[in-house]
Amino acid sequence: MLRAELSFRTRAAYLAALLLTTTFAIALLSLWLTEPRLPARTHVAFALLVMINIGWSAFCAWALAQRKVLYARQGVIAGRIAVLWSAVFVAGAVAAGYASGRAGAGLLAALLGMLLLGAAVLMLRRATVRHQQLLRLKQSLEDGMSHA
Repeated sequence: MLRAELSFRTRAAYLAALLLTTTFAIALLSLWLTEPRLPARTHVAFALLVMINIGWSAFCAWALAQRKVLYARQGVIAGRIAVLWSAVFVAGAVAAGYASGRAGAGLLAALLGMLLLGAAVLMLRRATVRHQQLLRLKQSLEDGMSHA
């Protein structure tokens, strides 16, 4: 069976991202909890930022726990996370703009968010194609090894 460990460089990158996103989540959570009189839209923004960081932390922890080559599956999962949170940002920007009475600012933020969303969709598509290619290659190598 074709199995290999994640490289040290890859593990180090996931560990660094895990530490950063966990640190950001804790910092945001502590700021949020010490300011109870914030406007509702600010509470929502803090909640979403904490959830985003926790989501990325969970992804990094999952990738580290796998300890094997993931055949680009991690790129597909990361792409899905990026698409999800980019879409949430766009919706939030529009909602915050309208709620604050500054629809123009909200729409500008949403347009910039659409650029992020478009980039995330492209990255997801590329990761999906790469994942499928690697799975086909893995299967053909395993088939070749079983016939030998």
